[in-house]
Amino acid sequence: MRTWRALAAAFAALTVLKGSGIEAHLVNQLRDIAMDQDWYDNRRPFQQGVVVISFLAALGVVLYTSRRLTRSRSRAIPLVAALAALGAFLFSRAVSLHRLDGVLFRSYFLGVLVNIWVECALVLLVAAAAWYAAPRRRPS
Repeated sequence: MRTWRALAAAFAALTVLKGSGIEAHLVNQLRDIAMDQDWYDNRRPFQQGVVVISFLAALGVVLYTSRRLTRSRSRAIPLVAALAALGAFLFSRAVSLHRLDGVLFRSYFLGVLVNIWVECALVLLVAAAAWYAAPRRRPS
């Protein structure tokens, strides 16, 4: 039951962050701070470190969760992994690495931004993993 509540909370948080503009506001605030403190031009090593840390944190969550789940709930491991991947992607996108932005927001595949493809693929991966993890009814 906690897995489903955590999933609901994660998607609610992502929805609030995206829909309310908090993510964009936070990025703009950090950009303004970096410009005011004259380190905006030298931000890339910091951004790269943050992206690496976010992906390592996502991997840590998956490894920790997979060890904590019992055999009966091991079907939730792909769901945790998919959520961690989606979270790491969204966090990395918010950090706004120049090269990553170049690929995500200036590259198209079949007429659609690569950013849209990646985000939709990860959301579909979460949906598929949630479907897989859903409790099964036992035959009577």
